[in-house]
Amino acid sequence: MIHSRPPRPVILSAMWTLVTESDLPLLRETIAQKQWGSHVIVVGPSPTFEFAVSQVYFRLASDGENPAFAQAIDDSRTSTRLRQIALEAGATYIDPRDAMCKFESVCKIRDGNELLYVDSRHLSQRGSGLVAEQVVRALRPRNDVHSLLRPKDPSETRVSEWAQTGESPAP
Repeated sequence: MIHSRPPRPVILSAMWTLVTESDLPLLRETIAQKQWGSHVIVVGPSPTFEFAVSQVYFRLASDGENPAFAQAIDDSRTSTRLRQIALEAGATYIDPRDAMCKFESVCKIRDGNELLYVDSRHLSQRGSGLVAEQVVRALRPRNDVHSLLRPKDPSETRVSEWAQTGESPAP
């Protein structure tokens, strides 16, 4: 069935930190099966935290802060390895940290009044939306002249504004 009607695109996402280092190279084999002409996108690990984000948020808020960012667990080694494997195999790599973090492990935990996580590692609807925006951009054809002419989507400026101010832009 796949050979007669190949999927386009193929999006691979997992709890990558649970994949052993010895099993990670198997991703290359999975991507290689794209022989059907599919565009393969590998979505790297989302930032995770030691505690539920709501606990982190309220702990920081009780100290008089209005936290938009918190220290995430450093999984840059996994992300770097995934990126290397994906790119060598000809896939597109999306790193959720690009949309959610200012620095290596200082990551956004809320957008306005909405928390971006439902616990320590699972994204909320809003958090998932940030990653989905990255996937949508990756799905756009690279030679799509019309996308260059479209007015810039205000959500696409969000990451740079977060990086500069620590706060999400006003709606």
